[in-house]
Amino acid sequence: MFRFLCFFLLFASPCYAANIGIHGNDSNTLNAISFTGNFIKGDLLRLQSHISKLPDKKYAAVFFESDGGSINEALEIGLYIRKMGIRTVVPQNAKCLSACAFAFLAGYDARNREPWRTKSSESHLGFHAFWSTYEDRAYSRDEVEEEVRFTQIITMALINYFGQIDAPTELLAMSLSYDSDDMLYLSNSDALQTGINVWDDVSDEMIYAKNVMSLGTK
Repeated sequence: MFRFLCFFLLFASPCYAANIGIHGNDSNTLNAISFTGNFIKGDLLRLQSHISKLPDKKYAAVFFESDGGSINEALEIGLYIRKMGIRTVVPQNAKCLSACAFAFLAGYDARNREPWRTKSSESHLGFHAFWSTYEDRAYSRDEVEEEVRFTQIITMALINYFGQIDAPTELLAMSLSYDSDDMLYLSNSDALQTGINVWDDVSDEMIYAKNVMSLGTK
């Protein structure tokens, strides 16, 4: 039987738990949370445990660096991030790929009541289709039909998730159009056009997606 294990790059390393701690951008007004490593079951609870011990500050943001991992855990973390109004960031020289990218898209600014996701201009944000691991053998018709049903369930879950976090559905369509062993790396220009802020590492300033997207509409 097919087994879905990790929403991952084909040649990525095995699924080990992420390291969750305080990021270097922590300040008097920002609880900066570092999430480094792959998503596995139990990471949501560990993230909640970390956040429960933080002091009350004006903002909170999760700084991601991950190759991917469990799609289920990533979506659960994303829904929690959205509910709590936590911003998301992919910092300079970091990568947030596959399942990580979907968790990242849930970033939200509770004070201004709007999505808030930011990638560094020198970071890598990557999407691709999920894949199932399977044994090298012949499969029955029932087993193949079960895999098709599973794929449909995952696809519907992603569609519902994108609606819950107010993420652009064109990103989902783009990611599903890529093979599981290929990766769509979102350019800074495409990020801005799909509602993702870009921190310009050259000029050290923020480029807000809403300002780019509203140009010429006022």
